[in-house]
Amino acid sequence: MTSNDWQQRINPILSAIAAVQMRTSGIPFETFQSNETVAKATLYDFLVISAAAQSVPAEFRSRHTQVPWQLMQDLRRVVAYDHTTNLEFVWRTIQNDFPVIAAQVQGLLQVQ
Repeated sequence: MTSNDWQQRINPILSAIAAVQMRTSGIPFETFQSNETVAKATLYDFLVISAAAQSVPAEFRSRHTQVPWQLMQDLRRVVAYDHTTNLEFVWRTIQNDFPVIAAQVQGLLQVQ
């Protein structure tokens, strides 16, 4: 896999996380929960992140175990299989996990 290949596969992760963070910055959970447009756009970005993480070859993921690839891949289940999506879980993921994930993925771009 060339450097450009894996970069193209992880750039959507960074873009989607940035979009979610911009969309939810400065709003309380209650606003997020009650604004269907914001919540649905965020859930769409969860699907983008999941698909992008799944497209990264296993060999690359195994060399970079500091990145929570499985967590990102599992985001699809939150949207696709949980028909009563727990927006509190989504919010905690945005607030707690996304800043760390974004830094870890961005770090891959700087190291390689």
